Amino acid sequence: FMFIEVEEQLELLLKVVALL
Repeated sequence: FMFIEVEEQLELLLKVVALL
């Protein structure tokens, strides 16, 4: 798991959830 900014992590999570 790469250490990226929390904001970017939240964006990625939202994108993944949107795909579900």
